[in-house]
Amino acid sequence: MPHTATGTRPAQPRVISSPYQGADVDPETAEEIERAVDRGLRLRHSAAADSDGRQAFELELFAITTDDGRERFAARHARPEGVELVDSDQEAVAEAWYEDEARAIEETGAVWDTTDVAGVRTGGYTYTVETSSDGGATWRTDSSGSSSLGREDDPAVGFETVARERGEREAKDTEDDNLVTALEKAAGIQWVGGPRVHVDMLRVTVTPAAGEPVTWEREFAPPTPTGPEAARYRAQIIAAQEEALAVGFDAA
Repeated sequence: MPHTATGTRPAQPRVISSPYQGADVDPETAEEIERAVDRGLRLRHSAAADSDGRQAFELELFAITTDDGRERFAARHARPEGVELVDSDQEAVAEAWYEDEARAIEETGAVWDTTDVAGVRTGGYTYTVETSSDGGATWRTDSSGSSSLGREDDPAVGFETVARERGEREAKDTEDDNLVTALEKAAGIQWVGGPRVHVDMLRVTVTPAAGEPVTWEREFAPPTPTGPEAARYRAQIIAAQEEALAVGFDAA
């Protein structure tokens, strides 16, 4: 994004390429700086994905050496509109541009998955889904992963909302599984691997990249199917098995 000089910054960086403004250098110099960046040392990095998980923004700060041996500093911002690259012989100038870009993106409502710019909100997090069948005395991890607030339909939501919404989705599946468990027990159905175990507690923990973990929990009472419900379920299972055997015989 275009910048104007502010505060005590000694100078503005030199524009190498930009979708917003013309370059301050000729094409040959631009190519030289781009080559130097490709082989440069990355000093700082910020990144954000969109709601589909695709890279939306990436900010990088580099220490570079030009073809004639001069040491410079470059900052690059890749975003949907294109790639903007600037450089300076002063690290403070390139670094200030890098930090300004990070703050400018935050002001649009977007959330960085990860950033090293102080005071800028990050939305990256990991999560675990755990269940217990003994009142929370022991827990088993059913799933885990990582994501970002930037991938939510509304990036402005907090981590508490993320934990609750993920927990409510998992709770629906748990309730369905518990009902099947209760129906099988009431109908006297037992599979080779042994009976299902009722889940009486569900816990979702969301751990922000920067911040304290947020936990959501729910307890589940055992379902109590009626005699007719258990009988219907048993009949459905027997019918499904008979159908599968018939298909198998026909195929043979």
